[in-house]
Amino acid sequence: MKKRAVGLLATLLCALLCALLCVACGGKESGEGGKPSVPDQTVHEHAYVPHTVQPGCATQGYTEYTCSCGAHYTADYTDAVGHDMENDACKRCHAAATKNLAYASVAGGYEVSGIGTATESDVIVPSQHNGQSVVAVGKSAFAENKTIEYVTLPASVKTVKEQAFYACDRLQSVKLTAVEVLESMALYSRGIRAVELPETLRVIGSGAFSSLTMREIRIPASVEEIGPRAFSGCDLEKITVDPANTHYRSVNNCVIGSVTDNDGTRTVLLFGCKNSRIPDDGSFTEIYDAAFDGVVGLEELVIPDSIVKIGSGVFADSDMTSLKIGKGLSTIRYGVFQGCDRLTKITVDPENEKYTAAGNCLIDKAKKAVVLGCKASVIPADASVVTAIASNAFRECPVPENFTIPANVTAIGRSAFAYSNLKSVTVYGTLTEAESAFSSCTSLKNVTIEDGVTAIAKSMFSNSHIEHVALPDSVTEIGESAFSLSGLAEIEIPSRVTAIPDHAFDTCTALTRVVVPNTVASIGAYAFANCYNLVQVTIGSQVASIGKYAFNNCNKLTEVINLSALSIAKSATSDPNVYGNIGYSLATTQFHHAAVDLYFAGELYTSESYTSKLDFIDGFVFYNNEGAWELYACNKLGDVTLPAGYKGAAYDVAAGAFANTSITGLKVVSGVNKFKPYSVFYNRSIERAEFAGVTEIEQQAFQQCNRLQSVSFTDCGTVAGYAVFMCDALETVKLHNVHMVGQCAFLPGQSYSSGESEALVSLSITGTCDTIDGWAFCNYTNRNATVILSENIAHIACYAFYNCAFDTVYFTGTREEWNSMDITYADEENAAWNTLNTVAVYCYSETAPSGEGNYWHYAADGITPVKW
Repeated sequence: MKKRAVGLLATLLCALLCALLCVACGGKESGEGGKPSVPDQTVHEHAYVPHTVQPGCATQGYTEYTCSCGAHYTADYTDAVGHDMENDACKRCHAAATKNLAYASVAGGYEVSGIGTATESDVIVPSQHNGQSVVAVGKSAFAENKTIEYVTLPASVKTVKEQAFYACDRLQSVKLTAVEVLESMALYSRGIRAVELPETLRVIGSGAFSSLTMREIRIPASVEEIGPRAFSGCDLEKITVDPANTHYRSVNNCVIGSVTDNDGTRTVLLFGCKNSRIPDDGSFTEIYDAAFDGVVGLEELVIPDSIVKIGSGVFADSDMTSLKIGKGLSTIRYGVFQGCDRLTKITVDPENEKYTAAGNCLIDKAKKAVVLGCKASVIPADASVVTAIASNAFRECPVPENFTIPANVTAIGRSAFAYSNLKSVTVYGTLTEAESAFSSCTSLKNVTIEDGVTAIAKSMFSNSHIEHVALPDSVTEIGESAFSLSGLAEIEIPSRVTAIPDHAFDTCTALTRVVVPNTVASIGAYAFANCYNLVQVTIGSQVASIGKYAFNNCNKLTEVINLSALSIAKSATSDPNVYGNIGYSLATTQFHHAAVDLYFAGELYTSESYTSKLDFIDGFVFYNNEGAWELYACNKLGDVTLPAGYKGAAYDVAAGAFANTSITGLKVVSGVNKFKPYSVFYNRSIERAEFAGVTEIEQQAFQQCNRLQSVSFTDCGTVAGYAVFMCDALETVKLHNVHMVGQCAFLPGQSYSSGESEALVSLSITGTCDTIDGWAFCNYTNRNATVILSENIAHIACYAFYNCAFDTVYFTGTREEWNSMDITYADEENAAWNTLNTVAVYCYSETAPSGEGNYWHYAADGITPVKW
């Protein structure tokens, strides 16, 4: 989304080689008259002789530089020259048209519709197919092809349709020959370095060349229409227009011409490049949409006095550091400076009637509104200058660390701080308008709301990362979607609030409990939907209606305290009409996935005088399941360390406790009896898990955790069958002093029969272990995996390493101990399925052995096995 960086690989490689090769070639190797040889101390300076290889039709040219000592490097690459076609054959290299492309019948003949079964990287489109002309390249015909590098079109092709070569990453060149129309994003492909526009070209569609890495473009006289963003994101350094073109002209590397849209027909600056200087000749007064989108090299930008209007996204994602606005500018459209994260200085001509600048903020004088901020902005704390912040004013802006919004700001526009790095904010009682003000402010975590604030506006904090906020008693209204998709972990709804609107807390996945006060009369549709960790809800006495799906997908909601007159029952059906206006899954008891019921029935209470089954301790939720405490839900994100015991005793981790949460690491130090089935189910964030002292990791405790890379179990009881199931990214498994590893305990793949994984690189089973059961480790097929087995494993069952393909086992004991190990081998006809039948076993030896055999020792790090 930011700058388009260009790698100068060839130049850097050349410089590196030169530095490395500026050393001595060698010295004399023998002395004279029996005297010891003396090394030649002469420093050799390379004398490179160039040999130039000319470019071919579909090959780059280059120069090879070679020294007499053998040193050499390659540089000075030149682009391929392209084919010179005649009758579907190249006159230079005699290459013929590509066969087996795909075609579709269209008016006037055929169009190429795809690569077909062709495999060439150099594609030459024929002029005819089945005796008729090939007149076009079809929509998305070669889109996202990762093979083609060069394309040559015949003179018969007049149209290249929408996204024809979209995202062809290796494509370097397209010879357009006689093309007349390039539709939108036709050549949107980052690898293209040069395009010669033919004299036949009439139409260049929107985004046709977007994001190309070419340096120069020449617009021929024939071009009649150029769409918006045609060259957006290109790294152009030079732009010229044929003087004979009657529609467009180039001045100071800017293209100027006529456009027609909803605002009528007028002359505008259509697009520019990194070496552009905006003309001040008065021939136009508008810079058109996205004219400099993504352009680098505009560091000190000056908007001339003659410019009245700047269209949407004109300078988005450019690298400007300072902006000076002339006296004529009066209209700035949406997102003009969005993503300009290097901008630090904003000034305005004092004679400008519409805008002024203060504190590096661009301010609309009449509206007293900041319309553009930057990384050095300080909003004036003066109500005579600023009372508002306009929509998108700080969008994607790296605001200063000590950035504040002063109390004189009474209105903040939509998405004013979206995707900025604003981390904290104080909302004053003077703020009266703030719809979506901090929506998508994904860095925002700390919010202080001052007494006097009466309303939390619609979507005010939606999709932000705020974790805690204290709402003052002055708040009487919470707007629709006010906190949806936020990181809110707790909320106390003020006693003067009378309604919770639709989606107010939708997808607040860190919320664990909510108290709806007695003043609230209604809970809107989806108000708490998708709050996956919500466990306890108290419904106030005045609640008269609960909207459809208000608690949909609150799969851990096990305790509902109903103080209202509504008749609420546990949901047992997905039919939303069964329970009237309550909606499905208020107090739902199950989460259905692959016919597996993950969550258990909760309790429903009608008064506050009940024996609690829940405790909320340090962000963890403990549930009393018939006298046995279970850690049932966790609202913590990132790395999580579980408590070392609870109420003086060990506890269980309940099914679904971490299912589909955003934890990245899990550490269990002690105090846990069991990890129950599906406790870490379908988790797309967890990367590592570390267990110590756990009695049992039950079957399918970890299932479909597709980012899980490492697990370790120390001083644990049983790792049950299928405990780590279908976790295909697993790279490291460590087991130390584990009592038993059950059948299929570690099973990758999307099915029982065909799943295999090459991801595993390290497996160590050290200390004592009673049993490694059959099929304990299945289908790990990385032959280079490092596998360490302890001499203190009491029994290894047949097929314990079923269909594992590693070549070597590092055994921590002696050869005699290996031979006496209790290992059940497969019979001869099934030996191939039992890795221990065929694997090479290396036994441990601290010193280099003198006899025959395979031996190993630890490297200096004490971890890595090294063969003697």
